[in-house]
Amino acid sequence: MFTYDRCARPVLLALLLLLVTAVAVAPAQAAVPRPVDGIPSSSWQTNGTVWGLAAANGAIYVGGSFTSVRPPGAPAGTDEVQRNYLAAFDADTGELLPFDPNLDAPVKALVASPDGSKVYAGGDFLSVGGVAVGRLAAFDTATGAMITKWKPKAWAGVRALEAYGNTVYIGGTFSTVSNQPRARLAAVDANTGALT
Repeated sequence: MFTYDRCARPVLLALLLLLVTAVAVAPAQAAVPRPVDGIPSSSWQTNGTVWGLAAANGAIYVGGSFTSVRPPGAPAGTDEVQRNYLAAFDADTGELLPFDPNLDAPVKALVASPDGSKVYAGGDFLSVGGVAVGRLAAFDTATGAMITKWKPKAWAGVRALEAYGNTVYIGGTFSTVSNQPRARLAAVDANTGALT
């Protein structure tokens, strides 16, 4: 049986530290550089960050901090199509759809209704196609039109959305929604936008 006195403990700790240091500073095996193959993207590209995605009624909705999209293979700055912060693409072909709600600031969250008939958007925007909103909007996925009767208003940024049953849950940096106290989390009716 091995025994040691208290004087040996610092020596053992020093040896252990020396061993760990030697392993840490040992030369790593040299990495062999490899070429990176670049291939054109097969999907549309945005000129800014994408913050949210939602799939509904045969379309993929994309929201973020972008102001244009460009087709597959097009270099940045070429063939760009204006889409301010929200766009939609055909889920089967990937083609850009005519949906163009023209928001005035970024979309940070998207969610589809359980039946796919609506897409809800939240973020920092205060207008959709020139119509005043309060950082929240809903769109009919059959027509692409904004649903004007759904109009809850968040006092500050919306960062998360979830739709469940007849309710849309909203998370963000707000302290009020539709002029009622709701600190960072609220729930509204999925059809009318009324606070629950």
